[in-house]
Amino acid sequence: MTRRPLAGKQRRNLIVGLAIALGALYYVLGDLSLVELGESFRTVNYLYFPAAVLFLVLSYVARAYRWRILLLPMRNVAPAGVYFTMMVGFLGNVLPMRAGEVLRAWLLQQKYGIPFSGALATLLVEWLFDLLLLLALFVWVFHFYSGAFDFELPLPGISAQNIAARFGQICGLTVAGIMAFVYGFLFHQERVMTALRWVTQRLSTNWRAKIETFLEEFAKGFAVARNPAALSQVFLYSILEWALTIVSFYPLYLAYGLNTFSLQSMLILTVMVMVFVTVLPTPGFIGSFNLGVYVALHVIMKEPEAVAANFGLMAWLLNFLVILGSGLYFIFHEHLSVKKLVAVEEEGKEMNL
Repeated sequence: MTRRPLAGKQRRNLIVGLAIALGALYYVLGDLSLVELGESFRTVNYLYFPAAVLFLVLSYVARAYRWRILLLPMRNVAPAGVYFTMMVGFLGNVLPMRAGEVLRAWLLQQKYGIPFSGALATLLVEWLFDLLLLLALFVWVFHFYSGAFDFELPLPGISAQNIAARFGQICGLTVAGIMAFVYGFLFHQERVMTALRWVTQRLSTNWRAKIETFLEEFAKGFAVARNPAALSQVFLYSILEWALTIVSFYPLYLAYGLNTFSLQSMLILTVMVMVFVTVLPTPGFIGSFNLGVYVALHVIMKEPEAVAANFGLMAWLLNFLVILGSGLYFIFHEHLSVKKLVAVEEEGKEMNL
């Protein structure tokens, strides 16, 4: 297989991602003067930053323990090994190639002998738990806190509050649907597979094969579901991970002396960041992350524009440094070849993983 079309596609994706990032940064910073931005840096209490970093690290540790439980049916990997493997994968996601999942699975195969397909299957289940918790946060914020979205939209006659409440309801129905599917898949797998084959029979052969592969990988990754105690731990670590992610913003609220500190405020901030990094995927989430913070703090909570922009820059930087530091430590400690890691990412792209 020639790699020229792939390289061309990667270049186009990179150019589009960078264009989105620059556009988002311009929206956040375009109306600010260097004097305003510089003044906002001088008023920050940086002594709170180490606490924010600690909460971020703990959130990744909780995520690593969750992944370790999903891997137990294949092998018992030490928590440190899982953590640093995961962080190298996240470092791959930060880079333009965005194939960190492939890196994680490949590293587990190389270092611990875990089958590549089995490792990928656990990542699929990990994604499902994150999706469920994220949708639950959406329901909490957009439905129960819809009154916070009282800003004006550029479209006349459309209420931001009504859109938020309706979106929260849709997320609630989606959570119920996913839970019903998971229950049916676990306890009535043959019936679910038969129903899905009937539904997908009108699709092309390629799409039917993709859905079949997805379900096979999902079944592999959900081997832990046969152990209720392990499944409960996965749920608990998922909740802990997201709770620590939300709380990691608390020291920054103190550092910037924000007037809108509350649980509601931190939930809205977390949700808006997740919305924008999902809708606007950019290299390292730069720009999209900042835009989410800006909308939450300035547009919704009416914090000063310069403070919201500064907050977004520093919050992104701290998270990036945690990923970069952990990933590079593992790469150098294990004497990994960066060239080989890039090659693995390229192979993953060729396999559409």
